[in-house]
Amino acid sequence: MTRACLGPIRAAIGKVFSDDEIDDALVRLARRFEDKQRARPTASDESLWREAFESIARDDLVVDLTEKRLRKAATLAKVKRTVKFDELRASGLSDSKSLAVFNVGDEAVGRGRGLSVDAQGRALFIGWAGQIINDLEGAGLLKRLSNPFGRRDIDFELKVQKEWSRLNGGKEQPTGDADALSAAQAMNKATSAARRAQNDEGAFIAELPGWAGPQTHDAIKVSGGFWKGTSLRGGAREARQSAARESWIKTIEPLLDDRTFDGVPNRVAFLRRVWADIVAGVHDVQKGAGDDLVSTFGKTSTAREVSSRRVLHFKNADAHFAYNQQFGRGSLFENLTAHMDGAARNTALMRNWGPAPEAAFEAHMKRAVKDALERGDPAEVKRLQGWLRQGEFDQLTGTAQAPESPRLAAVVRAIKSVEGLSKLGGMTISSLGDTGLAADTLRKAGIPYLEAHAGLTQAIAGMQGKAGQEAAQLAGVGARHIIGDMTARFGATDTMRGFSSKATAMFYRANLFSFWQTRIRSSVGAILSHHLGGKAKVKFTVLDAETRATLERYDIGAREWDAVRGGMREIEADGVMEAHLTPEAADLAPRKAIADFLGDLTPTDDAIRRGRADLRLRLQGYFTDLADNAMTEPRAREQAKLRFGTKPGTAIGAAVDLVTQFKQFPLTVLTRHTLPGLGGFAGLNAMALTANLIATTTVLGAVALQLKQLIKGRTPRPVNSELLLAAFLQGGGAGIYGDFVFADYNRFGRSALATASGPAVGDIEGLMQVLSAVRSGDDASARALRLAVGTTPFVNLFYTRAALDYLILYQLQEAVSPGYLRRYERLVEEKTGSTFIVSPSAAVR
Repeated sequence: MTRACLGPIRAAIGKVFSDDEIDDALVRLARRFEDKQRARPTASDESLWREAFESIARDDLVVDLTEKRLRKAATLAKVKRTVKFDELRASGLSDSKSLAVFNVGDEAVGRGRGLSVDAQGRALFIGWAGQIINDLEGAGLLKRLSNPFGRRDIDFELKVQKEWSRLNGGKEQPTGDADALSAAQAMNKATSAARRAQNDEGAFIAELPGWAGPQTHDAIKVSGGFWKGTSLRGGAREARQSAARESWIKTIEPLLDDRTFDGVPNRVAFLRRVWADIVAGVHDVQKGAGDDLVSTFGKTSTAREVSSRRVLHFKNADAHFAYNQQFGRGSLFENLTAHMDGAARNTALMRNWGPAPEAAFEAHMKRAVKDALERGDPAEVKRLQGWLRQGEFDQLTGTAQAPESPRLAAVVRAIKSVEGLSKLGGMTISSLGDTGLAADTLRKAGIPYLEAHAGLTQAIAGMQGKAGQEAAQLAGVGARHIIGDMTARFGATDTMRGFSSKATAMFYRANLFSFWQTRIRSSVGAILSHHLGGKAKVKFTVLDAETRATLERYDIGAREWDAVRGGMREIEADGVMEAHLTPEAADLAPRKAIADFLGDLTPTDDAIRRGRADLRLRLQGYFTDLADNAMTEPRAREQAKLRFGTKPGTAIGAAVDLVTQFKQFPLTVLTRHTLPGLGGFAGLNAMALTANLIATTTVLGAVALQLKQLIKGRTPRPVNSELLLAAFLQGGGAGIYGDFVFADYNRFGRSALATASGPAVGDIEGLMQVLSAVRSGDDASARALRLAVGTTPFVNLFYTRAALDYLILYQLQEAVSPGYLRRYERLVEEKTGSTFIVSPSAAVR
């Protein structure tokens, strides 16, 4: 094909296209012909030219249809977004605050104030993850695919992927393993739901023939490993990176199917760009519809990609599995949950910001800044252009989690993990205050305090009935905890990230925090579902003010309530039928109720399906967000505040990560409980709400403090103002951070600045003190021993630490520093007012 062809083509089509456009089309056609000729060298040129032309025509048609879908989806999202922002501004919020509420929500009363973009993404993920867990547990396969101690059944995972590929039209041979087929069906069902949800919001994600599940890429492995090249500089480092890149290309290219390279003029150049994207973390950022659209060529003068990331098609399940073993992250189940999490966040972004979220967000910001400038409001301009609004959005897209340097980020994760493993052995005791915070959440949702505390106590004591357990499972409230407990997310066993995350999962089981979380979340889900089930027979206007206000926070008003309350179901409990209403109600509701909810829309099958999905999302948002509030779980709102606009994997980002460790919980208590309570809620008086929260958490904090005294072998602290202050902080403000702040190694020997700066900074100070003592010729053994004990994982488990102290550690401390234990006893009595039940100094005699 040459430009000599332009004359005949121009004569045939006239002046519709320019010479450059025609030339570009001819080049595309020639390249497509060459691709097909390589794949079928014995075919006739005529048939290959025809196939090349037809494939380009199909591509152009896909581009046209895709662009129409994108424009339609963008328009619909903008219309809904405009209405929402108008409502927020009409309620008295500034543009900056409206943007924050839209993206990460707040705790105020108001329509949709709790169903933020962040809350929607979390709800979608919990809904899908809960379905996967229920299906796998029902088949008895969950523990086989997801082991809490990191052990993997490699052979079974490969069989599952082969069956998964067969379900999607792959040419794999049947494995003959019925369990593998059942697991593949459950996973394929969930990923198909995620793909359909994204397509509903404007994406165009086609079913990929032979798809065997999601693929992940470990940036550190792809870049050559953790240690390789870290000490090199300049040209030597570039040469090492180049060698790692070419090695990756040499490994992956034979594993990829030829359709990966359709229309790609230079395979190596394409794979080099993919390598750079992986190493830079671009593949972990959600960008809307573009993320999953296969690259296509448009009709203009240059080749155009619809997405910044191209789909890599592996030849078969064996190739897919082999790549993941060498360059991927974690097990099949871990990759599945990571894929579902990304799909959920992407769906929520497109649902609210349209198929190009970043572009829509930037355009909105520019308009808001322009309006503020025209109003003469420089303070609002500063708020809009500050790091917090951008940081909140970056939390939604994943940009805030994409490290500049994966190696530095891995080191920081490892340090934080060691600090947690060595400092939080008593976190379950410290978490007694959670029940007070959970009761506060449930009270705002319309459940009386006594009923809330009774339900929470029953669950913790293991007295929750089968009906409550089933309802909690249907509500999906335990899914996040189960996944977090059973998958050390992206836990490749040969990386620092894998070791630290698996160790953390094991530690939470060892210190009983996993048990605690499971019981609290299950109780909250059961109490909420039973509460709504009991109200299902009454109209929305008849509901009490707290229940009505909480439902409205998740965009459930009279129309939505009438649609879902018909999906209430009764669950047997000891021969008595209990009414429960869960997100499943959207699927159980009568078709007519859904049609009424749709209003003027024609109730086609697809419209009914979308209506049910919309209602299911709102209900799931209600359950998920309230369960997270009850557990005081930090979310995008808190995470953005504590990032201060920095990125992980940078020097400043690393410093921020270390200084803010353990501080997310107290911040979340403030943002989700204390400060909102000061403003009251619906029909609840602000003073009464706040007083009850303070009283409950302070009493529980005092119980926690005294329990920890007994566990340490000490008498209870005397009741005085110091105890009440410590109890207030422990139960409602300090929480987990209190385990660090009130620990002996901080109370006796650390500076206030080191204590406030976080555990890692404190340990660095301790190390400096040891080194200083060594340099000055002083005996550093006592300081070194305290530092070693304070930084050794699993040493401080609350139910073993006292025995370890009396049998070993007190002996060592007295040996390296004679008289230490008597001084220690006097300091404990002076600082806390308590004494030892068995004197440590007497125990070592």
